[in-house]
Amino acid sequence: MSNSSSRHIFDVLRLVSAAPQPVSVTDVARTLKLATTTAYRALATLEESHYVSRHHGTPRFVMGPMVQGLYEAFFARFGLRDLAMPYIRALALLTGESVSLMVPVGWYAVRIAHVRGAKEVIHTGPLGEARRLADGLASLAILATHADAEVERVLRADPARRSPGARAAVRGALAAIRARGYAHEALGIRPGYGAVAIALRGNEPAALGAIAIEGPVMEMKPERPLPIEWLRILAEIETQVRANPERFRNHYAHLDPASVVLPLPPQT
Repeated sequence: MSNSSSRHIFDVLRLVSAAPQPVSVTDVARTLKLATTTAYRALATLEESHYVSRHHGTPRFVMGPMVQGLYEAFFARFGLRDLAMPYIRALALLTGESVSLMVPVGWYAVRIAHVRGAKEVIHTGPLGEARRLADGLASLAILATHADAEVERVLRADPARRSPGARAAVRGALAAIRARGYAHEALGIRPGYGAVAIALRGNEPAALGAIAIEGPVMEMKPERPLPIEWLRILAEIETQVRANPERFRNHYAHLDPASVVLPLPPQT
């Protein structure tokens, strides 16, 4: 198989994974500007290896069963996930809201754990979902721990933050997160209350991840401290991380962030 053909297969896989609905050969060919025969061969190869599947027997394609194995292999690279899971469950019980763990990969934050709360009313994204570091509550909580020079690199690489006004808005949000100690976002379903995301730190300044409580759990007041029960849970996680940093290191931290390209949700 030529390098060009291999590249097309990965391009098609990324397209199918990010698509909001099943895609056809024609959709793939048109979107990627490929010949129809090239798009068909790429989809056939992916189907044979179970990376894509036909949607209910139609000529349209969705992600296949092999992808779940890839996700599990990816999640297993993060010791932080296994450590944090019981604490995430505890937060979900305390708050009644859904709780997620996001970790940085390049200039993205990826959801690697999620526990649904009894009162969940906000639809959260699926496991494996990626967001740019300037997009989303947990992403901003992580970005706020980065040095200003790195923040500027992130913003310059983000197509949605090309205007000076858009970059200034992110800088303002990061300043507020640093001053408050956590990220906060208003939710219209309960006026005056919002969701919360808190960075998890090890021995390095930049966060290893962030825990997001994705429902209206706190009043939108700048001076409002986090509940002591939450702080104890977070402190227990960070204490264990700092005691064994090699076990909980990010195995993707050595990559050039600009070289990492992950599929994003539609309309992000």
